[in-house]
Amino acid sequence: MSIVEGCLRRLRKMPAFFHACRASVGVAWEEGALCFRTPKGEDRVSWQPAQQLAEDPIPFFSELAEHVARYLEKRGSGSEDLYLLIPETLAHSYEVRLPAMPTEELREACYWELAHCLAEEGEVMEDYETGSLWRADDASADQEGAPQPAAAEGGGVPKERLCWLAALPRSLTEACRRAFLQADLPAPYLVLEKPEGASYLDGLFIGRRPEKERWNGRRIGAAVTLITLLVLTFLTGFDLYRTVALSTRASMEEQKLASYRQESREMEIRERIRTQIQVKQQKIAKLSEGTLPWYSVLVHFGAILPDGVALDSLCLSKRQGLIVEGQAASYDALAAFLQGLERDDAFFRQKPVLEQSALAGQEGGFTVHFRLSMGGEETRDAKD
Repeated sequence: MSIVEGCLRRLRKMPAFFHACRASVGVAWEEGALCFRTPKGEDRVSWQPAQQLAEDPIPFFSELAEHVARYLEKRGSGSEDLYLLIPETLAHSYEVRLPAMPTEELREACYWELAHCLAEEGEVMEDYETGSLWRADDASADQEGAPQPAAAEGGGVPKERLCWLAALPRSLTEACRRAFLQADLPAPYLVLEKPEGASYLDGLFIGRRPEKERWNGRRIGAAVTLITLLVLTFLTGFDLYRTVALSTRASMEEQKLASYRQESREMEIRERIRTQIQVKQQKIAKLSEGTLPWYSVLVHFGAILPDGVALDSLCLSKRQGLIVEGQAASYDALAAFLQGLERDDAFFRQKPVLEQSALAGQEGGFTVHFRLSMGGEETRDAKD
């Protein structure tokens, strides 16, 4: 409860949410004096107006406003609400009894009753500012819009209400308020001391009335609505921020996943190619078992083959080994070829054996056909 009470005390200090009763000063003029009334007491100041109200209201109210300003300055304050007590002789006032009825209906009845009374005196309602006050029988006075009246004797609802009606000429009320505003004072509340003996705070107000101490429900509701909207806006913004952040994160994760999928596909392709290469290498190795390195053989034959010697065929025989057939321009060229094979014992480890050589005639000369063998391996044909 202490927290709630503290919050309420703080709200009461905010005029936007709570209408508190301000300090007040009631001002009345009497014969030769001004009377300043407060809830704590009364001060009297001598005053003889230079010009009477009946002659011209503007100079009268201007002088009155100056005296009020000096009094408030002397008291050291100027934030009070001012209540100007109007003599009953200046107003059209009436006492009537009306049947008991709801407040709104009674207010309307008072208005039309006052209009009727003014019309009987030859006055027009629009030229006056009006006010009304009522009570139930002998119960306490009740201003317009106040709570329900007190019950009559026997505990029943009162059958009649005693009503006070009053009207002031607008020329007087406007001159009064204008004079106070020109003196840098708040416009006073105009009040008649009705019923008899009522204080200036409980009298019959003409025109505007002071606000009672109350909570400003409309502003409090607007503040609560605004705070609720701000909270909802914050929550919506935070939710939107979280949604965008999660969406961005999901997009990044999807990109990473797509990259991983691409890398996985590439790895699968590389692994498949590597497997195919291994299979082919294994096939090549299997096919190469028991054969000569023909590329190396041809390279060595090309290196040692002298001018005038040409090879016709190379044949690998399991029984005779490598069989070489060819042609030589002369026996000297053939001998040079055989010597080159013998010298290349690092590659051709077995000595060449000349199995056949024959001299054949051709146009322009003779050619030696030869056949030689080296070693013994499984037969494979390779023709140049």
